[in-house]
Formats: sequence, structure tokens, C-alpha cells
Amino acid sequence: MKSFLGFLPVIVFFFACSNQSQNSNNSQAEINSLKNEFGKYRQEKDNNFKTADWSPLTPEDKLAFNGLPYFEYNVSYRYQLRIHTYTNMDTIEVPGSKSGDLRKAVPFGYFEFKREGQNQRLEVWKMMPRTKEGESHLFVGFWDATSDKSTYAGGRYLDITEVRPDVY
Repeated sequence: MKSFLGFLPVIVFFFACSNQSQNSNNSQAEINSLKNEFGKYRQEKDNNFKTADWSPLTPEDKLAFNGLPYFEYNVSYRYQLRIHTYTNMDTIEVPGSKSGDLRKAVPFGYFEFKREGQNQRLEVWKMMPRTKEGESHLFVGFWDATSDKSTYAGGRYLDITEVRPDVY
């Protein structure tokens, strides 16, 4: 069984800085730069799905893989938010992208923001490294109106590099 880490189209949210505002006044040059940055991210992610050992794709699927489907970049989904961190972080195991793959994770915190007048909250998990040399990263999984319609039924996700002091 593949978890929702598998075949997911990604809407990119970039979390930066410490205030809670939506970036709606970006210049066209800034928007173009963000689109270019997202394009590079997509290329890297698609390349990893096609070539990495950890890819959920079978060797046969890798041969036919031409990239994940993505929504167009939309700057209205770019937020500047502070992460609210938890103090109690009990480790749990969550299913990975391959059958039988369990990953250790701890609840790390959450983001709060408004979207179209509605309060939103996204939980953040810290995914622990699988090997001694590996690195942890932050994971935000979510469902929205596209889940099980134009995207995977299990939801979508964001991988975020942890920074201090908790600003994204």
C-alpha cells in the first residue's frame, strides 16, 4: 500500500519570515523568480522519483515515468508564517512510500493562517533520519477540496527544511 507520500501533485507553499501575512503585493519580477525556483524544485523532485533508491516507483514504472502532475504556481498560496512549536514530542511511526516502510516522526508544531476568511491550521511533523548520516526534515500533510478528485485521495504534503528561530 502506498501512503500519501507517493504520487502526489504538489501545490507549493513557501513559509518564510516571522509575520503572518499573505504575500499579495509581489512584483512581476519576484513572481517570475518564485516560479523559476518552483520549476527547479519540480525538476529535482521528478528526477529523484525516477532515479533515487527511496523512490516509491518500481523499476518498470521508473522507465515510463515522465514527471508528476503539478498545479500551476499560484503566488496567492505563498504565506509568511511563524511555526508554533510543541513542547511534548513523543515519537510515533508513520507509513512511508513503500509497503512495509515505517518512519519515525514526532509532532513538531503547527502553522495558523487565514485563507479566504477561514481560519486554517496545518500540523507539522518532524521526520527523523533513517540512517546515522541522514537528516531530519519537517513534513506538513493536508487534505483539501482537490483530495480524491484531481489529486491523490490520501492528501498532499510539503517537505520543509527546519530553520531557527522557527520562521518559514
